[in-house]
Amino acid sequence: MTHKILRASPRLKDLGPVSASWLAGVGVKTRADLIRLGPVQAFLRVRDAGHKASMNLLWALAGAERGLRWNKLPEDDRQRLLIELDAAEAARLAPAAPMVAPKPVVVAKVVVAPRSVAVRSPERRLEALEAKNAHGARKAQKARKVKKVK
Repeated sequence: MTHKILRASPRLKDLGPVSASWLAGVGVKTRADLIRLGPVQAFLRVRDAGHKASMNLLWALAGAERGLRWNKLPEDDRQRLLIELDAAEAARLAPAAPMVAPKPVVVAKVVVAPRSVAVRSPERRLEALEAKNAHGARKAQKARKVKKVK
């Protein structure tokens, strides 16, 4: 029922009923809630709730915050969103209290350095997303060709 409130609002664009219900489930029911929280935090809340949110939801949230369609979001804004998302995810992985980096452990004259958490750069994430979208477009085009032949 709450997703109809978001869907009916002319100020929130590109949020379908499923996305709207996900957002309502995490406490984002109005555009004001979205602006207060920000698109990255709203996206992380949806993912933390167990939903399989794609990057398109992040673009749609940023667009809804600004009153734009997700595909009209400028490329530099998408890059900034990816950087914010990476920073937010890294902040979650960081310990609450500042820690001194652990010293390397010497085992039989072999130095084993502690591993760091690998975070994909925004450029690599965008490349992967574009490659995935291109692959999906090729599959759809191939499926259309097969239907025409039959």
